[in-house]
Amino acid sequence: MNSTPNLRFLDAPGDVAALMRSHDWGASPLGPPDRWPQSLRTVVSLMLHSKFPMFVAWGPSLGFLYNDAYVDVLGAKHPFALGLPFEDIWSEIWQDVGPLARRALAGESMYFEDLPLMMRRKGYDEPTWFTFSYSPVIDEQGDIAGMYCACTETTAGVTTKRMRIAQMQRLQSLFQQAPG
Repeated sequence: MNSTPNLRFLDAPGDVAALMRSHDWGASPLGPPDRWPQSLRTVVSLMLHSKFPMFVAWGPSLGFLYNDAYVDVLGAKHPFALGLPFEDIWSEIWQDVGPLARRALAGESMYFEDLPLMMRRKGYDEPTWFTFSYSPVIDEQGDIAGMYCACTETTAGVTTKRMRIAQMQRLQSLFQQAPG
């Protein structure tokens, strides 16, 4: 009988997958990957192979796992965020996303477009906007054991649209003030 744990679900390309394979999971609330349930392994494998920014938050403390595409979202919080509780990583926006996470953990899937969030990911607070979904993840017993998020940052599009609107308003104001 083979006593070596099967960790092939972490055999994905990319820096975060390599980080997960070499990470010291002893301090993480998730524990070592060889003890993760199959449901978590499946979601992690799917996430690591995706080019779309994603994370999964698992267990009572919502241990945080993410993929390469999500690294830009984390900014300076990467690589330290790996395995930490969700609330600890995003404490500055927890008042916004915490209630949404609780709804997902209660079984509700949600989708948001251009949700404004004041994030601290480069050492300072910055306004950002995101389109994302939160979905519950079911374990082998049929219980909700975590949540899954696919997201995209829409900050550039939102700010460009706002600038265009402001410019149009200025032009309309100038036009209305012009002599007839």
